[in-house]
Amino acid sequence: MFGNRKRVDALEQRLEVMEASLDERIGLEIERRMDAARAELNAAVERVRSRVEQDPGDRTRFLLNAVADDLQRELRAVLDGAGRARAATAEIEQSRERLQAMLRGEAGRAERELVPLGQVRRASGLGFVALWFDGGWTDKVVLRVGWSDPPETVVCKLNTANDINSYASTVVRPGEYWIADSDKGEKSGVKCIFTPFL
Repeated sequence: MFGNRKRVDALEQRLEVMEASLDERIGLEIERRMDAARAELNAAVERVRSRVEQDPGDRTRFLLNAVADDLQRELRAVLDGAGRARAATAEIEQSRERLQAMLRGEAGRAERELVPLGQVRRASGLGFVALWFDGGWTDKVVLRVGWSDPPETVVCKLNTANDINSYASTVVRPGEYWIADSDKGEKSGVKCIFTPFL
């Protein structure tokens, strides 16, 4: 039993020695090959340098090839940029066509709406509120706009009594509340219309 242990220890020692020797040989071989590759590269560089220095034609061709390589790299970069610009232009063109379709009313045109006085409304988009006296009962109307419901900011007043002012208007932004608050309500001779811009 002890004899086997000694043999195993001896084998392990020999294996360690062999591994160390193998590592050293591999390292020396790698170094030798790297030295050979360096020498070959240096020789190739020296050959090119001597040819360029001896023959002006070769030197010119060498320089022209270097310039051509630089130009090709720059041209590739320009072409890549042009491709990105074409893609961006196509997106802009599609957006422009969608906007033109909306302006022509092909994309769900929003119609003008006659709005009863005294009703709080919320603008779904940018729009224009117009109030005018259409005949009948005279009235006083206050046009209020704001972000609260009901809105509190007075932006315009209409008073048809004694021909003081028979027209009022304002622009409302998307999401704003607005109301044309009337003294007479349904009996009023004042009309109110909301016109969406898009």
